Amino acid sequence: MNKAFAGVVLTGGSSRRMGRDKAFITVSDSRPLAGLVRDALVLAGAADVFAVGGNTESLGSLDIRCVADRFPGEGPLGGIITALNESTENLVVVLACDTPQITAAVPEILVRSITSDTSVDVAVISIDGRRHPLNGVWRRDRCLAVLENLFENGERAPRVALSALKVLDVTDIDPALVDDVDSPEDLDRYSEATERSH
Repeated sequence: MNKAFAGVVLTGGSSRRMGRDKAFITVSDSRPLAGLVRDALVLAGAADVFAVGGNTESLGSLDIRCVADRFPGEGPLGGIITALNESTENLVVVLACDTPQITAAVPEILVRSITSDTSVDVAVISIDGRRHPLNGVWRRDRCLAVLENLFENGERAPRVALSALKVLDVTDIDPALVDDVDSPEDLDRYSEATERSH
């Protein structure tokens, strides 16, 4: 793509339901999940790719530059704010680290969507009417101050924060590409699917 953007992998979650750091889980003998998301951003042409939060040393072993979350333990909205502060590009694609089937199509579609409508502040994937703000592209110049103000006033939920911005819902994407794994049961589902395919 010819539109410059930064790519960010959110890796600072607590992974309470999973019981271990999701960024380093492998599914079907693939790369660790954070590495898969990083690769998708690189293949899509991101000018810069980095992770926010998590284990800096271990993420480095996956060839991911890591930036410390400015608000550790405060949830993903703080991670998004950290990402926007760190980026030198105005368009910032922020993706969750737990999507085993992600491809370069995800950031490509997001960037294409937001550049097709200059009036919107952020474009997020929306599936069956439900927005997924941890898979979106943000205009730094329009979103950062708004998000920082909301955060300073106690807001921690990205989905709620979207109400203060002009949002484009991106619906023309295969839901499987952003299907996430939050629990051991989700991992079992992927393992069973892999076994059936062999």
